[in-house]
Amino acid sequence: MSMPPERRAAIALLIGVLAPLLIMGMHPTGGDITRGGARLVTINHWVHGVSLAAQPVVFLGLLGLWRSVRSDLATAALVFYGFGIVAILSAAVLSGFVAPDVVADRLLLGYTGMLNQAFAKVSVAAIGASLILWGAALWPIGGRSGFARLPAAAGVMIGAVLALGILTGWLRLTVRGIVIVTLLQGIWILLVVRHLLRGGLFGKGSLTAAIPCISLKPPKRRLLLQNGLRTARARTAARPAGRSGPRRPAARRVWWEVESPSAP
Repeated sequence: MSMPPERRAAIALLIGVLAPLLIMGMHPTGGDITRGGARLVTINHWVHGVSLAAQPVVFLGLLGLWRSVRSDLATAALVFYGFGIVAILSAAVLSGFVAPDVVADRLLLGYTGMLNQAFAKVSVAAIGASLILWGAALWPIGGRSGFARLPAAAGVMIGAVLALGILTGWLRLTVRGIVIVTLLQGIWILLVVRHLLRGGLFGKGSLTAAIPCISLKPPKRRLLLQNGLRTARARTAARPAGRSGPRRPAARRVWWEVESPSAP
């Protein structure tokens, strides 16, 4: 039995967010690199290597989320997140693999640090915009039980904090700042994982999002769902039981009761 695509996406997101979180506490500072020896350089390589490897895994999981939403807002959110990943890859390469090799040249090390900060700022701002767009894309499919409303609201709030923090300059991307950014992203991704594991777009709480008449009022929407389920059961019952088995009569289709202007 194959695994549902929502579960595969959730697993990819979990791996992509937990791996950097577990190793982020070992992130050395610039001063540690200049004062430390080969051991700190190796730790620096591992921290940034894990971060680099996690980015395509996270993107793979978000691609699964996009497949369950498939809206223009979700497409824009995925594009912005991909743009942010490209920038953070450059920042991680500079900090993890270039800086240790130029530690003896203070001028070149300072220039590498400036490039690292520039790419990191672009990445956090783009990912913040992406989370806002993801929130806007997930909100309409929240459903009656609101499975998608929590990651939607969290995406807007966390995305605004990240984007405005970079634009206003109060979010400084030191080691501590990067840890905060990683934690905030991790909180949102874990909420998305919960949403995907509870059924994604076609779960109990968001079944109406899959129906084209989502703009109908709740009473008409419920009636349409009931009639659709009744028609599906009737079609199943109308199938022949065997070669010589009798056919059961199919129930009357009653979609017009909802679509008619005179429907209650």
